[in-house]
Amino acid sequence: MARKRVLTQEEVNSAINTIGQMVTSQLRQRCGLFTIKEIVQQGFPGRNIGIADIEAIYETALMHFEGVDQNQARNSWVAVTGRGFQDCVQEHINRSLNSEGIGAATAKWVRETAPHLQAFLSLPARRRCIQQASHIWPDNDIVLVTKDRSGAWRCFGILSCKTSFHARETEACFWTLATQAQGIKTAVVTLDFDEEFGTCQRPTKRRQLFEMYLDGTYSLNPRTALCAQIKDAAQLIEDIRQWRVSVIANAQSTLIRKEEMY
Repeated sequence: MARKRVLTQEEVNSAINTIGQMVTSQLRQRCGLFTIKEIVQQGFPGRNIGIADIEAIYETALMHFEGVDQNQARNSWVAVTGRGFQDCVQEHINRSLNSEGIGAATAKWVRETAPHLQAFLSLPARRRCIQQASHIWPDNDIVLVTKDRSGAWRCFGILSCKTSFHARETEACFWTLATQAQGIKTAVVTLDFDEEFGTCQRPTKRRQLFEMYLDGTYSLNPRTALCAQIKDAAQLIEDIRQWRVSVIANAQSTLIRKEEMY
């Protein structure tokens, strides 16, 4: 589905002098995507602003204030929303929940700090052609961890971070089914760039699969049609708190220092 803008180019141009600089500075912060919606909505109260509108404001502001051309502005948008999206989600969770003993970790952190979790989360793969066994790391962009009362690191959830899907929705569902026996929560965090979920009344295949197999899908696009399973990203932090309670009965709530997670 093509990205649809609510704002006209004239409205985008008029927004530059009021919120343009706030939008560009906020998006360049590591977890700025989680607060950018509020800034744009304040500039256009009552309007159903989407990611495409935020993109237009960001790129136009860059061209206006920094003198870059359209291609450079577009490349900058791709950089701040694409390659850094997983980092953005991880930083947001750690800022919000490290004080409560919850951390958002990467595969590298798991390998170096909690190798027992790497063994637990990896899936056995038996290669018939050469009759050898190996282990595959699933689509675990972010591993949600906490310590139990003995001080051991425990995993209670997995997040897959996607700016968009482009017919890759079955990947998340496959890994969820493959890891069911591990007893942990699985969810997707997305920018839903292309508004790929439809509505509850007219759902896409993607929406139906995610509602069926995942513990939650969290969108940063204000235009995503929400329901009990497809949620606003603002709900993510509270749901993570609840997941820990349900999965790790003896979890600690001791502060995790920032340096422990990076």
